[in-house]
Amino acid sequence: MSPAIPLVTLPTPVGELDLSGWNVLWALVATVAAILVARYVSQTVLRLGHRVSGVPDDTVLGAARIARYVIYLAGLGVVLGILGAEVRPLLVALLVVLGAIVLLGRGIADNLGAGLLIQTRRTVKLGDLIECSGHAGHVIDLNSRSVVIETLDGVTIHLPNKLLLDGSLLNYTTRGAIRSELEVRVALGALFHPGDDRGDASAERAAEPVTAAGDGRATSDTARQRIVAVIDLVLSTASDVRGVQPNPAPDALVVGVDPDRVRLHVRFWHDADVQALVCSRMALAITEGVDAHGLACAVSWPPPPPPLAGPGAL
Repeated sequence: MSPAIPLVTLPTPVGELDLSGWNVLWALVATVAAILVARYVSQTVLRLGHRVSGVPDDTVLGAARIARYVIYLAGLGVVLGILGAEVRPLLVALLVVLGAIVLLGRGIADNLGAGLLIQTRRTVKLGDLIECSGHAGHVIDLNSRSVVIETLDGVTIHLPNKLLLDGSLLNYTTRGAIRSELEVRVALGALFHPGDDRGDASAERAAEPVTAAGDGRATSDTARQRIVAVIDLVLSTASDVRGVQPNPAPDALVVGVDPDRVRLHVRFWHDADVQALVCSRMALAITEGVDAHGLACAVSWPPPPPPLAGPGAL
């Protein structure tokens, strides 16, 4: 069987094209197949993209367009190979261009992939109060590049999706409430003496006249009873503050006892987006409640760091 005789031979930048009958026919078949496959893949990407909730339409259209162009380029290489062209220089140039695109679009691709993971896993939703990299606010938009939040003071911040996926993300809305803590320091004064519980001082205390303290208790009460009285006073005041949730109820931890004062950490639950307001109300209410019983106090929010040295000479 004699070899096929080319009908026309054209000089081109990619080499000598062999435009014989069979080669042209197979090239046409490859072209039609590439067009059909590109259309099918593009439609499949569109369908899959619309099924994933939260993915913007422009992202889906861009992915479908990129898939279609990649198949077109692959089909072009197949057609040139069928026609006998030297496609190696074309492939090298194509690989260089694709490598540059990959390097330039690496950040965009990372954010796109992180955005898909965030939205499919429901890590955050619209309206959630989140904190990431020192920025806290309500989520007002989710897109393929970033999560847009509005801070409590009205500032709009765009957080890259990759930052939320790789960093520490705090979601204050998951439980529906958060717990705050403030420190209350109450000066016990004459209500507390280091030797109250010692047996050798019981006779001396019995000989002293019993006087009523500001909270209604006698000065002959033990130190524990006096501290418990202060805790009850603080908690009864904290439970009545507007915005404090009754369940779980507020509690108080004794974190320090000095000869002249007791330090408490008062903990309470409230809505996440009113933390500053509720803590301010709490500080004022405790100060007024303790002062009404003749005791001096100081309230700190947030609690200060623990002291480096112990209390006094003890």
